[in-house]
Amino acid sequence: MEPKVSFCLIVKNEEKYIETCLKSLLPVAYEIIVVDTGSSDKTKEIIKGFVVTEQCSVPTKPQVKVFDFKWQDDYSKARNESIKHVTGDWIFIINADEELTEQTQKHLIPFLKEQPYINQPVAFSLKVIEPQADSVSMVFKTLLFKSGFDIHFIRPIHEHICREQNDLIIAKADFLTLFHSGNKIRSKEELKKKTEKYIFKLVKLTRETPDPKDNYFFYYHLGNAYSNVEQYNNAIKAYHDSYSNFNKTFSEKKSQF
Repeated sequence: MEPKVSFCLIVKNEEKYIETCLKSLLPVAYEIIVVDTGSSDKTKEIIKGFVVTEQCSVPTKPQVKVFDFKWQDDYSKARNESIKHVTGDWIFIINADEELTEQTQKHLIPFLKEQPYINQPVAFSLKVIEPQADSVSMVFKTLLFKSGFDIHFIRPIHEHICREQNDLIIAKADFLTLFHSGNKIRSKEELKKKTEKYIFKLVKLTRETPDPKDNYFFYYHLGNAYSNVEQYNNAIKAYHDSYSNFNKTFSEKKSQF
């Protein structure tokens, strides 16, 4: 039986990117769930061009479903809202300024047919290619997972998936790749401003979060963000704070045994 892949996006004012993203999903998507958090540009108008109407007797496109959701300054809440509307077998998280590569379009469905984790909660880490203003980087992100196992997102920024039962299997599928086209389009100054906004939010979170388990995570990403804007002294301090909070977390776990 053909696996049904539900692609989930959260968007706001993505008219520059959304069409390219959606076109890359059409060859493999069973459905596309779009949660709009308050677009004021042509984003929703562009998305409507991909919606198959009920009058179409032989739909050749996947279902594209759009839902409005009030932004609550929390990426996990928005991600979880998109997951709530999924009816497919697999959930694939993608951003509006990302696109599937041709290799992923070709191999995604065959891979899901053959993957060995039958009736198990599993998620796959994919390769994301990120062109910067004057370089190219590559990161792994866990973006593809089975539906129906209450896998959901936590943390308001740099959100990641979890399962309460703590039995989520994470496997690597590095032959599946995404291209982060947004960074290619944005100027160096735009990328800097975007990173500075992340820094502001991460600093706020480190001050408001008493749990070292969360704080070592926030400080680590704060160090990365400072490094990206060449604030290296701040980056070193953030990495040190991340390490200190990690040690606190480890000590607390050790004391429980």
